[in-house]
Amino acid sequence: MHGKRGAYKLLLCYFGANIGYRAIRYDLKCRDETVIEVRRKVYDTLDLIGHRARGEMAREVEGHGLSALTSESVTVN
Repeated sequence: MHGKRGAYKLLLCYFGANIGYRAIRYDLKCRDETVIEVRRKVYDTLDLIGHRARGEMAREVEGHGLSALTSESVTVN
């Protein structure tokens, strides 16, 4: 994969930025199909990291006796 900027744009897209495939494709120097495949792999990896982090945080919270606090019972303003 070429271009750190293209990888950074994929990361931004994962978190909600509206960046088109053409801009990412230009930075990665590849075809649309490749961008779609790379994007899928990046998103799957970030989803897995997030899932593991949530699991670790839940175990930490439970270890401190705070298991009654869940994401459903806590609101963030």
